[in-house]
Formats: sequence, structure tokens, C-alpha cells
Amino acid sequence: MAPESDVLLSGVSPRQVWAFVPLDRQQQIVQLLAHLAMHLIATQPLCQRVELSAKEQVHAHSSSSHQDPA
Repeated sequence: MAPESDVLLSGVSPRQVWAFVPLDRQQQIVQLLAHLAMHLIATQPLCQRVELSAKEQVHAHSSSSHQDPA
């Protein structure tokens, strides 16, 4: 069952809706979202991108240090 935050007021989870979307339409939607994300990043000022990149690197290092090496 989906977490309560994923359930709309109608009681239908977004996962249930996505499952009924045809695969070719899903691919188009994912490509559109990727395209929009690329443009969002490209239009951000350079200083914001550097700050975000630094935060991502810190997060990546902290999460890799918590992994079990075995």
C-alpha cells in the first residue's frame, strides 16, 4: 500500500495512475521532465550551480561513509 502522502483525496495513488499510462507515453513524459530539468539547470546562475554541486558532493561523501564495506 502507498504511504498516505502519496494518496490523493480521491484515494488513488499516483503509482496506480502511472501504471495505466501506456509505456510510450511514460517515455515521452520522462523525456519531457528531463528536458525541463536540463533547461532549469542551464538557466540557473553559475554561483547557484556551484553551491548545489558542493552540497551534492558533501552528501555523496557522507552517505558513502555510512555504507558497510563488506
